[in-house]
Amino acid sequence: MLLVVNDVRKSFGGVKALRGVSFNVEEGEMVGLVGPNGAGKTTLFNVIAGVYKPDTGTVIYDNKDITGLPPHEIIKRGISRTFQVVRLFDNMSVIDNIALPLLFVKGTSLKNAREAALEFIELVGLKGKEYTPIGSLTLQEKRRVELARALVTRPRLVLIDEIAAGLRPKELLKVEDTIRRINKEYMMTVIWVEHHFHSVAKTCHRIIFLDQGRIIIDDKPEVVAKDPRVIKTYVGEEGGSTSSI
Repeated sequence: MLLVVNDVRKSFGGVKALRGVSFNVEEGEMVGLVGPNGAGKTTLFNVIAGVYKPDTGTVIYDNKDITGLPPHEIIKRGISRTFQVVRLFDNMSVIDNIALPLLFVKGTSLKNAREAALEFIELVGLKGKEYTPIGSLTLQEKRRVELARALVTRPRLVLIDEIAAGLRPKELLKVEDTIRRINKEYMMTVIWVEHHFHSVAKTCHRIIFLDQGRIIIDDKPEVVAKDPRVIKTYVGEEGGSTSSI
């Protein structure tokens, strides 16, 4: 088992963001993590990635306890992530933003880091914009840079946090295809947080539905899609439409 999250709890003051979350992820899996706003999805990512230390519980990665390790140590061990709020250097180019993790985490030379970045620039569909300043990109293009930067260290596990927000249907298809390629061609295990349930269901091997800090259901997409609690959440968010289910 690549990742084992066991009874993780995290509170902020009186707000219980995670209430005993437990699940496993096998190497090579694509797992969707869905749920309403405030369910605890990003908090869970932050615990796995070392941004937050859980109040109780453990995170085991590759048979080693990584609970509470700082983010730079987590990255070195093979876990990378994107952020819901894009965190890039606007005055730097696309290629240098993507190359940064290799410089600081792997100690790679600038020349080699830039060469490695080119492959992932092409993967996320930004070929031709290698030397464009980040500040000149659209929000959607910045999200692609964020994804490429998470991938450039070639992690075994990548945590993808809502990179498809605001996309049109055709653009969503490209994101789905990119995530499949990350999994199949680059052999990376993926946990994908996303509000587009239909995209997650088409792409992932299984789905975890989180609500109010608890896992409500963890099963195959076709099973999760039929759960009344999931239907209620997404029908509500889609304004009465079941199209996202």
